[in-house]
Amino acid sequence: MKQLVNNPSELTEVIDFYGKTYEQNDDGVMVPSEGKVFTTWCKVLSDLFNDYKTEAGNFMSSKTSFVIRHEQPEEIDTSMEVHWNGKKYKIDKILKDNSYKQYDTVVCTFVK
Repeated sequence: MKQLVNNPSELTEVIDFYGKTYEQNDDGVMVPSEGKVFTTWCKVLSDLFNDYKTEAGNFMSSKTSFVIRHEQPEEIDTSMEVHWNGKKYKIDKILKDNSYKQYDTVVCTFVK
């Protein structure tokens, strides 16, 4: 089976995960807010040909996949956003590598 990442040096792009964080207000109470959760290195994968065919007539797909290390400082979920190259992406699904626990794939859609 072909690996998405053969060497950690292939993780050449930096992405930020944004989502719900908690901040302490003046009264000492933890309140939810939106902000950067963490930053990590990734490998950006281009769209697959199947993505183009399923886009119902659209020539260009807005899906981008980010391959990241399995272990991250925070848990990732689909309520978060990915920010990369000044653009925002909504997380569609997270493909976890539960077998080898090396690299996970985060599949995203560009948010206009």
